[in-house]
Amino acid sequence: MATVEQVTAEIREVGQKPCPRCNGEGEIQTFRHVRAGVCFRCWGLGRDAKGEIIAAERALVATRREWRSLHNQVKCSQGLRRE
Repeated sequence: MATVEQVTAEIREVGQKPCPRCNGEGEIQTFRHVRAGVCFRCWGLGRDAKGEIIAAERALVATRREWRSLHNQVKCSQGLRRE
């Protein structure tokens, strides 16, 4: 399982990668007749926005796991957890 810090570092790293579909240009000349050629993967940002979203979802899952773990530890220490 990844920790929140590890996933946050991954998000930063992914945010620096150019979009694989448009090679970081933000547009695809071949499709300039459709929405002025704006890349639908990065929406014209030029970086891997889809990768950022996936990494952010992983960060959310890691945060929830950590929270549940801490919550269960508190319950156990207070004798409130049922088994």
